[in-house]
Amino acid sequence: MEFILCELKAGLLRGLTVLLSERAPTDASAHHESFMLKSAGLRTPGIGIIHGTALRRVDVDAIAKGDAGLIWSPRGNDDLYDTTTDIAAADGLQVPLAIAPDWSKSGSAGMLQELGYASRRYPFVKTDKLIAMANTKPAKMGRIDAHVGSLDAGRQADVIVVRGDVSSPTLSVVSVMPADVALVVVGGSPIYGDDTLMKLAPLTVYGTKKLVNLAGTYAAGKSLASIEQAVSDALAKQSFAASDRVRLSRLMDADSASATGRAPPMHCSALTPIGRSHRIDTTAAPVRSFDGLSITHD
Repeated sequence: MEFILCELKAGLLRGLTVLLSERAPTDASAHHESFMLKSAGLRTPGIGIIHGTALRRVDVDAIAKGDAGLIWSPRGNDDLYDTTTDIAAADGLQVPLAIAPDWSKSGSAGMLQELGYASRRYPFVKTDKLIAMANTKPAKMGRIDAHVGSLDAGRQADVIVVRGDVSSPTLSVVSVMPADVALVVVGGSPIYGDDTLMKLAPLTVYGTKKLVNLAGTYAAGKSLASIEQAVSDALAKQSFAASDRVRLSRLMDADSASATGRAPPMHCSALTPIGRSHRIDTTAAPVRSFDGLSITHD
């Protein structure tokens, strides 16, 4: 634990997610996990707490004071416990908030569906805030907002285009169905969209024709049919590799550190012997453009 805290403080470990207090609010054992988090010193920037349904207002206040964040999964919480995290209290205490669907057995099918559920079930959370909880807020919570989370110069060109009412864009985003997603762009490359916008592998989504581009992705060279079969087999077995369930990502940017005049990161390896570490350098992938879409300085 000392090693993890050291790396968080040094900025070598940008973010860490912790599944905490996921039970009914009356569950004393689940609530006790809040004290365990405090004892471990993990109420700190870079920490994202998943669920927290058994947390009480005093716990949420402590999280806010520590600058840790909270990841909300309302659909899964309501299905499993008939209640959810006290998101109103968390927002009032200015806790950094993100939203994400829970696992496939109880959560929404995807992020757009989770946004839609939250908008309908918890209308006191404004639509613009919900959308921010799906992009800018989690990027800041994980301390990778220099790379993703907004459409700014130097960021990854990750974009979705949906059909909707241009006079009410935020309401449109939380109201769309999967068939309404017209285009998905990752790192500047279009990978999925309507057949009027792309000319690649075809598929049908809720009666609407779509196309998929796997070039430049981890699935490059594979057919869509083989991917669908692999996903189907994995879900049937309900067994996923540990590396797919838990991943601790270390993000380092030495150039950025020197440019801001920040002191060189401290060495944490002396605290705890570790094996092979994994480094993800998001600065290595340049921002790309397609068909006139680009992100440039004004």
